[in-house]
Amino acid sequence: MGVAHGPEVNVSITLKSTDLATDELSLVAYMDVTPITMGGMNRRMALKVTGVDHEELAEENHFSEGAIIYLYNPNDLEADGAGVVSVEIGGEIIITLNQGEWACFPWSAGQSGDDINISAATAENLLEYGVFGKPA
Repeated sequence: MGVAHGPEVNVSITLKSTDLATDELSLVAYMDVTPITMGGMNRRMALKVTGVDHEELAEENHFSEGAIIYLYNPNDLEADGAGVVSVEIGGEIIITLNQGEWACFPWSAGQSGDDINISAATAENLLEYGVFGKPA
């Protein structure tokens, strides 16, 4: 009898530049998490303003080490007055996403002792996100 596994998440990012310097730059990074047994995609408003407070996006006690975080800022500054969305872990802003920017990174979750929190430059900024991993 085999062991049942859930789906897996495979993320690859390729960076390539032929005009950066005299040498060509090429980097390929892979992140695999298997089995994925919890998580999914969602959209929510970031209601807190940066510097005032942060809202919890993902609770570190719910996921095992090695979860994958996907973030996308779909806001259009001119269309809906929205601005940047900041991501904070352990009291430090680790990334700020401008309109149209996205990020994907591994999260140590239960090992770090830190939740993933968000805040925004203005109230009511939309954020698309996904957290994929195994339960703690």
